[in-house]
Amino acid sequence: MLKPCEKPMKMLKLEALSRRLSANHPKQERIKNDFRKIRSGFNGERSIGKELKNLPKEYRVFHDLRLDHDGSRYFQMDFLIITRNYCIIIEVKNFAGTLYFDRTYPQ
Repeated sequence: MLKPCEKPMKMLKLEALSRRLSANHPKQERIKNDFRKIRSGFNGERSIGKELKNLPKEYRVFHDLRLDHDGSRYFQMDFLIITRNYCIIIEVKNFAGTLYFDRTYPQ
């Protein structure tokens, strides 16, 4: 069963901070920009999560997985899908606009 996609703590904190500051506070614009970026990522993960729920039962899907690397460092995966034959890591990005790929410098 896929863990529900919940609002990230940073998103909740930015919502609360924005409500508590006056509308004309100098930090409001930065707070709103940060919030939009986090919300975009959250919406992207949520939409992918909805699609992954339709996978066959033999697929094991883990969401928002945080793993220990060496006892002091951690890494996070948006989704990890495990089957009998392979594993797939999905890192979700939710960008708007046009993406350009540089063939000279593989970026």
